Formats: sequence, C-alpha cells, structure tokens
Amino acid sequence: MSGAREAALQARIDDLEFQLEELRAALAPPGWTPPQAWGLRPAEAAAMGVLVARPRLTVALWLAARADCADGPGDPGRLLSVHVCVLRRRLAPFGIEIKTLWGEGYALDAGVREALAGGAVSVGPPVARGRRRPPTWTADVDAALRAAWLEGASAAAIAAQLGVSRNAVCGRLARLGLRRAPGSRRGGPRGVAGLRARGEARS
Repeated sequence: MSGAREAALQARIDDLEFQLEELRAALAPPGWTPPQAWGLRPAEAAAMGVLVARPRLTVALWLAARADCADGPGDPGRLLSVHVCVLRRRLAPFGIEIKTLWGEGYALDAGVREALAGGAVSVGPPVARGRRRPPTWTADVDAALRAAWLEGASAAAIAAQLGVSRNAVCGRLARLGLRRAPGSRRGGPRGVAGLRARGEARS
C-alpha cells in the first residue's frame, strides 16, 4: 500500500472516530453519569444514558452509545431486552420505571427524564416488583407476542418484556392457537419421543 493511500485511510478513520464521539455526546446529557448507588454495568449505563437524553431507547441508539462495551455474540434486540430487565430490577427501589413502547423501544416519563438529567438519584417511592400487573391484551401486544414467539423467544423471555407472569403468556399463546412444531424446543423432543429419536440417531 502506497504512503498516500495509507495516509488517506488514516484520515478517514480519524474522521469517523470524531463523528462517533460527536454521536455519543449527542446520545447522552453532557456530563451525565448514572449515580453509583444504582450499581449499573457499562452496557446498562449506556442504555440509561439514552433513556435520560432521548424520548425513547432503541436498539440502534443503544448500540451507538455502547460501542466500547462487549456482550459477545447474540441478537442485539434480545440483549437489550435483558439489560432493560436488569435495569428495571436495579432502579425499582429508586422509583424509576422503564416503559415498553411496542414496536418502538423503551422510554421514561418526561418528568422522570428531567429529574434524572438534573442529578436526581431517586424520583419517588419504590416501584412494586413482587406481584406482576394483570396483562392487558391489546391488538398491538398480541402482535408483539406473536412476533416474539415465532422468532423463537421463550415464554419466560416474553413475560419479562411484557412485565407479566409466564403463566399469563402461556395462557395467551394457547388462546391465540400458537404452537411450535414438535422438537423445535431447545434440546429437541423430550420423553419417549426424545429417547426414540436419540436411539435412531445412534444406529
């Protein structure tokens, strides 16, 4: 590679790194960092920074804000949902509730965003997390449930995203007539069918 070509590539890299830093600065409030009392890890802190700075948190914004964090391989949407579940558990004692916007991402109430951007650590009484709220099955929620199920998400993962019990999700799946093909579960068929399948594979 010629010296001129190498210099041009390096200049382009420098320019992209500068643009990335500008983007990260735009995604989070200037100088805002999560309080140590929350005990957030880097990926969770990046998600919270976007939630405080923007009307909603999406997968694309989260990935841009956390480019230096590494979770390993995996679907970014599912990784974000896991981190949001952790955030909800960690922030509940501080009265902070993260809402799910189906098809759009996650969000905080405007008043909560303003208080946190101003340096507040707690915004109200602890959010009750013991008993899950009764599910409200709207057409949008049913569509999201169907899409997540057909993509292979487990009932437990869907329940965590909806903020309802796993039993409620299983009941709704049954009412919607959603079934997976036999043997499509992780680990293949169980019971007698599984033993028979494994025996045939060995022979």
